[in-house]
Amino acid sequence: MPIEHRNNSFDFLRLIAALSVTFSHTFGFYKLPDDVEILTGFPASKFGLVTFFALSGFLVTKSFTQSATLFIYARKRFLRIYPALCVVVLLTMVVFGVFLTNLPAAAYFSHPLFLPYLKTLSLLRTQYALTDIAVPNASLWTICLETRLYIWLVLMHFLGAFRRQWLFLGSTALFFMAETVLQQPFCCHFLPATLLDTIHGYTEYGVIFMVGAVLQLYPSLLSYQTRWLLFLGVCLTVCSFFAPLLQAPVFSFVLPYLAIQLGLQASHFTTKIAAYGDFSYGIYVYSFPIQCLIIRYFGLNMPPFLLFLLMLVFILPFAILSWHFIEKPALRLKVAD
Repeated sequence: MPIEHRNNSFDFLRLIAALSVTFSHTFGFYKLPDDVEILTGFPASKFGLVTFFALSGFLVTKSFTQSATLFIYARKRFLRIYPALCVVVLLTMVVFGVFLTNLPAAAYFSHPLFLPYLKTLSLLRTQYALTDIAVPNASLWTICLETRLYIWLVLMHFLGAFRRQWLFLGSTALFFMAETVLQQPFCCHFLPATLLDTIHGYTEYGVIFMVGAVLQLYPSLLSYQTRWLLFLGVCLTVCSFFAPLLQAPVFSFVLPYLAIQLGLQASHFTTKIAAYGDFSYGIYVYSFPIQCLIIRYFGLNMPPFLLFLLMLVFILPFAILSWHFIEKPALRLKVAD
């Protein structure tokens, strides 16, 4: 069965979000803020991740409500993220890592951290170190977080939230309140820094995911004077760059709303781009190890933006191959449900 390309811009927005993360990482290798961060105070990757989690909450909740059983829901999620993740983890271990390590081959493959790197395939834990390589793929932490949010939807199901949808509003408010509290300085005195960062990640992107879920369950919220609300959302976002008090509500509620509204709009351009395939996931999971390889062999001897363009020359073929030979065949099995 062919993969259906619907009349929306979700694939295009995910593509831009994936490229924004790659863009920020490129500047990060130079230890410089990217151009978006210079302009707004926030890196491009921040906007990309907000977009990813908002669209995920919106679309995954739709997938859940349309799945006849929990097994079908879990199978759909597994088929979407696991095959490509499995390939990139194995390639990182046996190909990318070989060119990134400073160890001899025998020492590399027998290193105590080599096989434990497979823990990343558990979907619940990300191992960053691979032998002497500190972080071969810094992007994979979000997949672990995303998986936990998928499980959160199942928990909401058992709590009866899909029959009492106000529970989704309540859980979104709880995520936001927890995020607000965790940003207060006094939390540093009660929680270790690593634990605080972990919980902060869940609350920060959990509320964005939940906003997407709420907008899926309350579609009327997306139908009020769309153009005026988009204009108001853009104005509030711009104001938040200069008003710190606005930043939390804007990134938690306004930007997710804008992302979903824009995703629901379609144009000839975005539809045509989507017709070539959804390369966003491939770009996202392959970018960092390929960037590390390029820097190892080309160095940082050119302006960051030019290095970003060079990186895309190498990253895009991997993303295209991943879509056509791994993700798309897996999605055909998913559509069969």
